Order: sequence, then structure tokens, then C-alpha cells
Amino acid sequence: MATDTKSVQTGEAAAAQAQSQSQSQSRSQASEDLAALSQHCLDMMTNITTLLDELQLLKAALDQQPAIGSKALPWNQAVPGLGAFERLVQSEKRNVEGMLGICDSARSLPDDPRDAAHPDDPDVELEAANKMLRHKLDACNYKFHQIVWDTAKKCHRLAGLRREMPRSTSNRKRDTVVVDVVGSGGGEWVKIITTTERRLFYEMTDAGWEWDEVEVENDGDGDGDDQASPLPLPDEGGENDIEILRITRQLVTAASLAYHEYRHPTVRVLLSRIAQGRNAHVDRLLNHVRTLGGSSVHLVVETTNSDSHAGGLLNRPVPPIDEATANLAHREPFGDFTGTLNVDCSVFMALASDFSHMEIHPGSPLLRNHQHRIDAEDEVSNGPRLLTTLYPAITGRDLVCTQDAADTFLKIVYDIGTDSEQARTRVLFGSPADDDDDDDDDAGADNDERRDADRRRRRDELAALSKYPVPEDLRLPIRTVGTITWQEAQRLVGKGELPEVALAVGRKGSGLNAMNVSSFLYGWKSRLTTITSNWEAAKRLRMLIETSEPPEDRSRFGPGPQIWRIPFARKLLARPREAGAERAPIKTRKERKVEQATSLERYTKTE
Repeated sequence: MATDTKSVQTGEAAAAQAQSQSQSQSRSQASEDLAALSQHCLDMMTNITTLLDELQLLKAALDQQPAIGSKALPWNQAVPGLGAFERLVQSEKRNVEGMLGICDSARSLPDDPRDAAHPDDPDVELEAANKMLRHKLDACNYKFHQIVWDTAKKCHRLAGLRREMPRSTSNRKRDTVVVDVVGSGGGEWVKIITTTERRLFYEMTDAGWEWDEVEVENDGDGDGDDQASPLPLPDEGGENDIEILRITRQLVTAASLAYHEYRHPTVRVLLSRIAQGRNAHVDRLLNHVRTLGGSSVHLVVETTNSDSHAGGLLNRPVPPIDEATANLAHREPFGDFTGTLNVDCSVFMALASDFSHMEIHPGSPLLRNHQHRIDAEDEVSNGPRLLTTLYPAITGRDLVCTQDAADTFLKIVYDIGTDSEQARTRVLFGSPADDDDDDDDDAGADNDERRDADRRRRRDELAALSKYPVPEDLRLPIRTVGTITWQEAQRLVGKGELPEVALAVGRKGSGLNAMNVSSFLYGWKSRLTTITSNWEAAKRLRMLIETSEPPEDRSRFGPGPQIWRIPFARKLLARPREAGAERAPIKTRKERKVEQATSLERYTKTE
């Protein structure tokens, strides 16, 4: 009996020892798991802190961009969505801080489960802490934010982060699609899709993909002959179950409603976890996705094995932050100007007006109407405009204008301009003899010397008529060129030197007058930058071009007109009305529209 009792006691002791060893091993494993999770959280905190620091550098770079013509935009307006993106990252940082707090609490649990200060089983608490940490890590979206930011750092001229773009759905309701990165000043939309190949297989199965269909051959470059073939799906509605198809279609729809430099933005879809060439069914799906842009929207689909040397973005190395912020914040309004500028009548007003060259206080008795006061207040708030905007834009470049623009301005200034405004006009424009000399290729060095001497003389005369210094490389006089007649425009379209959409500017109801049309067409035909302060005319021209060309013909559009709109307008101060003289009647808006339409009608019917 004693032997049996001793055996039982020995067995219980062995069981207790085994249980203790098991608990110790379990606690040791849980502690190791906690240490690994804690280190993972610390690494995440370091990366998130770095990301936030880099966002601060970008914000500082955006705020340091020089203001051209108007007050500089703050960083949150220069890059829409940047503030919201930063708040998302800050939210992830707070989540990680909470996880680190859980780690600290779990590490403070006693090693001895019999500790009276902790009535709950510490092993259970430790395992619960690890489980909670894993759950929070699974819900953490930091990695995606890091991918978005790394992708953005590869781009240039950042115009948005995580922006919602409007699109039209089949039932005509307005909806939006999120674009992760808007680059190239708005000309490129980048969308990152993190779907795995395994998840894609599930989606294709749910959509009714016919896996038994004969697999098509694919060389992996996305240019297979099956690109336009229908997908092996029971109906088109099944495509909505496949995320890549659904999102790409939404992006293309949204891009077809937007324009950048007269074109729809490029849509670039980055499949960060899918490779081309591994599975024939996936390749067939990707080839079909690449056809969704049609001929109107340029669509690029990249995979993990896309060639970065062929212009790909996904596998391009991430540049250092200093280089990235310089590229993202770069705002050079004159960087793509042509060496010769086509100047329209509204710019002549700004160059000759007394408002530009004198200090006229908004309360001055010289101001005789509301527009005068607006010009004077603008000079005080944002000026002097000559030095902050106009001179920087035109200095160092040859200046030309159409004969129509010159004639219109000269008539106005000699009818109503002050003596000083007329004197500046004579400085700005050369005589026909001057133009002939410029075109004489045989004049050689003597002609260059005469030209340089004439420019110095004109700059000195302009400086004497202005309160502000005149740049050394202001190239005067403005040279007049021939007018683009309507018949000439039609001939240029027939020869392919202008796209057919250019003729839309002469249609009835375009809102442009003959001088506007002639000036814009000359700049377009000559591939010159046209500068104007006539915002209304420039806006109408853009609208006509964007809405007149059918989307299927967009690939044959060619380069559109390059127009830079000066962010201000100037009227002439003009001579005061003589005593007893009748005031000229003020034209109504309707009368001005009729005048524009009549001018355009005469222009298009000129033989």
C-alpha cells in the first residue's frame, strides 16, 4: 500500500515537473514571440518617423518655391491630398505607439505564475498580448503608405497624393476613384494595386473564369496577339468581381473626363505583387486590361518584372530624398518656353500702361473707374508686376506678334493713351525698316552691331519712362509677323501642319474674335509659346480644343498650342476726357458678344 502511494506521488511529481517544463517552454516561446513583435514595431516606428520627416522636407521645399505673378501657394494647395496623406501616416504612428505600450505591459508580467500581485495567469496574459499585437499588425496599413510614398519619390512635379477623381458610372451617377500619385504636373495618374496572384485566382474563379479553356501562348511582354480577344467569363458583369479590371476601368473612365495640356492624363497601373509570364491565364487577363484605355487614354500596366529601363516606374530605384524633393517640388513656369515668344495685344497693354511703370496709389485722383482701382490695388499687393512677373517671363527671348495684334493695340494707344504710354509704345515696336534688317541674312556682323545698339537705345529710353529698372537682355523691339488668315489656316490643316481641331476656333459661337484667332493660330502653327493676359480667350480656346476632338482621334492630335496666361491684366491709364466732350457709350455684354461674332464672321469669310 505504501508502495502504491509512493508511486502515485512520484507520478504526480513527474506530471507537475512536466507541466512546469511545458509552461516554461510555452512562456519562453511567448517571450520570444513578444520580443520579435516588439522589434517589428520598433522598426515600423523608425520607418514611419523617417517617412514623416521626409514629408516635412517636401512641404518645406514646396513653400520655398518662388512666387511667379501671384502669391505662392501653400504646400497643402500646391499638392492636394498631401495633408490628408500625412494625417493617415500620423494615425499609423499612433497605432504603433499603442502597440509598443502593449509590449511594455507584457514585458512587465512576472515570470512566476504564482505571484500574488498578479492573480491572472501571466502566461495567458502574455499569449493574449501577442495575439492582440498580431491582430493590430494585420490591420496596420503602414506598408501601403510606404509604397505610395516610395512611388511618389520616383515621380516629378507632384500634383496630388491619394486624390479622388470624378468619374461617370453606367447609371450616370457621379462617383470617384482614388489615384494614389498624380505626377508630371497632372499629366500622369499612378495607381498601386497590391493584389497577390493567389487572390487574383480566387477573384477570377468567383467571376466565373473558365479555367479549362485552352491556354494561350504568351511571351510575357504584354504584346500577345490575344489582347483584344474576349475573356473566358460568362458575362461582362463578372469583370466587376476582378479588382484589377474594375479599378482600371474606373481610372480610364475618370481620365477620359480630365485633361492636361489638351490631352487626357496617362494612367499607370502598378501591380506590385503580380508578375507577367508565369501563368497563361493571368497573362491573358493582363493583356485584356491593357486594351481598356483604347486610343483616347494612354494606359500602362506594370508588373514586378517590368523593365524599368523602358520607362517603367515600379522597378525604378527610389532616389535619395534630397533629389526626390527637388523633383517633386520643381515649379519652373518658364522652363518649357520657346526661345521666341508670340505676344498678344493684352501683353502690350501691360508693357505700355502707366500702371506698370508708375506708382499710382489706389486713392489717386488719376483713377477714373473701377478697373483703374483694381489695377492700382494689384500693383500694391502683388507688384510691381513688371519685376515680379512680366520681365522674368519675356527677358532673354525674342518677341514677335501678328500684324493684327499690333494694329489693334496701336489703334487703341494712339486713340486714348497718355503721352507716356504712346512714348513707350514707340519704344516697344520697331519700324518696317527694322524688321527688314532682321530678315537680311547678308547683313552679317554690321547688322548684329546695329541691332545691339538699337536694343540698348530702346532699353535706355524705356528706363527713362519707367520707375523700375529694365533688364539688360530685354530684346526690343517686338517684331511683327504676317497674319494667319482663315484660308491660310485651312491650307495648314490640309498640309498637316495644324490638326483639324484648330478650325474649331473659327466656328460660330466660339467666343473668340479675329485677332484672338489669328494670334493663337500663329503661335500654334509656329510651335511658339504664346503669352497673354486674356484669360477668357485662353480658356475658351482650351475648351474648344478639348471638346471638339473625338476621343478616337486624340492620337492624331499632335502638340497643342502652348499658352502661358499672365496672372494679371492691365488697362491703359488713358487721357482724361476733355471738358464738354461726350462720354462714349459703354457697351453691354450682349453688344460685345455681337461685336466678337461679327469680327470672327468677317475673318472666316475673308478671301
